[in-house]
Amino acid sequence: MMRLLYLVLLMSILPNFGFAAVDNPWSLMPMPKEIQAKEGKFRILRSFTVNLKGPEERLNPQATRFLRRLDDRTGLFFEQHFLRTDSQVSEASLQVEVQKAGVLKLGVDESYRLSVAPEGIRLTAPTDIGALRGMETLLQLVQVDENGYYFPAVEINDAPRFPWRGLMMDPSRHFMPVDVLKRNLNAMASAKLNVLHLHLSDNQGFRIESKVLPALHEKGSDGEYYTQQQIREVIAYAGELGIRVMPEFDVPGHATAILMAYPEIGSAPAGYEYKMEVNAGVFDPTLDPTNEKTYELLEKLFAEMASLFPDEYFHIGGDENKGLHWKENPRIQQFMKKNKLKDNHELQLYFSTRISKMVKRLGKHMVGWDEIYTPELPKETLVHGWRNWQGMDMYQAAKKGYKMIVSSGYYIDLMKRAESHYLNDPLGDKPLKPSAEANIMGGEATMWSELVTARTVDSRIWPRTAAIAERFWSPKHIRDVDDMYRRMDLFSMALEIDGILHIHSKEAIMRKLCR
Repeated sequence: MMRLLYLVLLMSILPNFGFAAVDNPWSLMPMPKEIQAKEGKFRILRSFTVNLKGPEERLNPQATRFLRRLDDRTGLFFEQHFLRTDSQVSEASLQVEVQKAGVLKLGVDESYRLSVAPEGIRLTAPTDIGALRGMETLLQLVQVDENGYYFPAVEINDAPRFPWRGLMMDPSRHFMPVDVLKRNLNAMASAKLNVLHLHLSDNQGFRIESKVLPALHEKGSDGEYYTQQQIREVIAYAGELGIRVMPEFDVPGHATAILMAYPEIGSAPAGYEYKMEVNAGVFDPTLDPTNEKTYELLEKLFAEMASLFPDEYFHIGGDENKGLHWKENPRIQQFMKKNKLKDNHELQLYFSTRISKMVKRLGKHMVGWDEIYTPELPKETLVHGWRNWQGMDMYQAAKKGYKMIVSSGYYIDLMKRAESHYLNDPLGDKPLKPSAEANIMGGEATMWSELVTARTVDSRIWPRTAAIAERFWSPKHIRDVDDMYRRMDLFSMALEIDGILHIHSKEAIMRKLCR
């Protein structure tokens, strides 16, 4: 009797899941590529079990995590507590079949097929990473009626629209402890995002331990930085979720924290005193591209960090360099004249080209914000568009064969409505030939933290980033704003169950203000 009362109460507070209630009967986010409703329901009972066939290193712990999250949503206390390497349940409720382990790199196959029938569930995928994406979809399919919890019968064939689907977090302005990164990695996995971009250096802080150049974190972090062991832990945790981690060290501008440690590679005229910034803004301190020691120090740093971060992409920033200190330095101006560099843009191209060769020697592909782009930029560079890229020759970059990712329109720190992000397409609104479209690899939501702390960051990222994640994953024609908001509300509640503090933190801060 008590169980029935509990279910009736739960149904009264949950949104209507009935197929006739809305044009889109599903509560999935992002929406799959193909979905077809079937007749019947698979009832979720305490005897629910999972069986795996395929590589187990990533599958076993993540299938166990899926089981625990499903248990948490239903309160059924499943008899199967976890999956072991030697456990085989031939008659399991959920059969997962995977061909091979996915390698964490751009373009890994993340497709899957999910079939739910009254007699059982089958999830198949070419890679274990695809299977993880399918488990997230299955978890979102949970529904409830007067008889209890169930999965509706359905056939899903799914794959992402873009291979690069990222979230940039900025611990340089306000430090984000490891637990903040981990819980947001969990949320990213729920939204099928696959790249965590860490902006690790700026005017307000250098946030990672360097054993080769320890003055960087000792003088440029105020004591708040990630140890290399912590970064390895974050990378490993992300890898279990099928998420890559890409570092960014912003040069030649945004360089105050670096110059706190090594002022001799700065561009300011003699007598200038570098001071750590604590406020938001674009500041003048800039590395000296005419000083050979600049490249010597950066090569040591980049070599160390390239060995720490296994991802094949390495972001060097390159944005918002006004070049004021370059103009004020007579020695730099003489260098430009001698080398026939007519302006700061050509001097930055000189710097970017040298850095590109350095990064290439380390076995990485260089990524930079769109200011680094000129038609002379090395073709292997990945251009990261953040400004109004339709007006910044970015179409020309794509047409000329440059690979690109897009953050224009996805700046979630600006606190715009989810609708504005959702209707912003990475391909823009100008027609592109298929060959140029293929150069747009995807995009990233950017969470700059000038005005954000570890306490508030979850509420700035979620749930709006789920709308961006859908734009990166789902077919282009899925654009119903009202339905997006309906599904995003449900996604938001699921995030809270999984430990994201976007709802709790807001209430806690309000209580603090009212004390």
